[in-house]
Amino acid sequence: MSAYKSAQLGLEFPYDWANSRMADEALIRAVLQRGRFNDMLKICVHYGVARTRQVADSLSDVDSQVRERIMRSLYRIELAESQIQAQAHD
Repeated sequence: MSAYKSAQLGLEFPYDWANSRMADEALIRAVLQRGRFNDMLKICVHYGVARTRQVADSLSDVDSQVRERIMRSLYRIELAESQIQAQAHD
């Protein structure tokens, strides 16, 4: 098993290649800032949408367009999650 969380989670980009001991919040932040939707989805599945949203809400040092893209992606993930939960209860 790899020591890198990016590899363990099957992420498309090696966010922690220079630091195999990257903190979870730093990894979430790096994924959000890079903006790869598939990686954002995997992070949300692993850490939870609520925790990922919390980290996203704390991103004060990113460009407004990047922030908007992050929030749109998280909205889509949250929408899909709620639809899946609704179908599971039908």
